Amino acid sequence: RIGKRQEAHELLEFFLSDRRPLEWNQWPEISWRDPRSPGHLGDVPHTWIAAEYMLAISSMVASEREASGELVLASGLPWSWIAEDIGFSVCGLKTRYGKLDFQISARSEGRCICIRIGAGITLPAGGLWVKPPLPPGQCIVSVSDENQLGEITATSVRVHQLPLYVTLHLGAAGLAAQVL
Repeated sequence: RIGKRQEAHELLEFFLSDRRPLEWNQWPEISWRDPRSPGHLGDVPHTWIAAEYMLAISSMVASEREASGELVLASGLPWSWIAEDIGFSVCGLKTRYGKLDFQISARSEGRCICIRIGAGITLPAGGLWVKPPLPPGQCIVSVSDENQLGEITATSVRVHQLPLYVTLHLGAAGLAAQVL
C-alpha cells in the first residue's frame, strides 16, 4: 500500500518460511530461531495471525483506499506471479464495491500484460486503478483499447468501464505512455 512491493515480498517470504511445522502451514504463537530448539511452539493453529496474513495477501490483489474512495488492483503482486504460464487470477474476491473477478498475466516474453476484470463490481467514486508489477526498467508505453481506460501513466491505468479486457504494452522506462 505504500509502494514498497519488493520489500513486502521479502518479508512475506521470510514469514512464510517460519511456519512450524512447515508441512502443517501453521504459524505458532511462539517460534524459536532454531527449529530444533527444545522450547515449545505455543498455540497451533494460531488463527488470528493466519487471518492477518489473509488480509495482507488479499490487499496485494485489491486495496481499498477509503480516504480517496479508490480501489487499486495488483499493487502488491510480484512480477513472478503474473509471469507464470497461467498468470494470476481471483474469482469472487469480496470488496466493498462487489465481488471481484480479476485476471492478470504477462505475455510475449514479458513485453505485454493482459488484464481482465469482470463486471461484478461497481466503479468506485475515486476510481478503479490497476498498478501491475513491471519488470525492471520497463513501463507502460501503450494500451490496446482507449475506450475502456481513463488516465494512463507509466506504471498504472485507470479503468473507465467494466467488464475490461486490455493489453498493456511495455517498453523501456522513460518513454511517454500513449494509446495505440
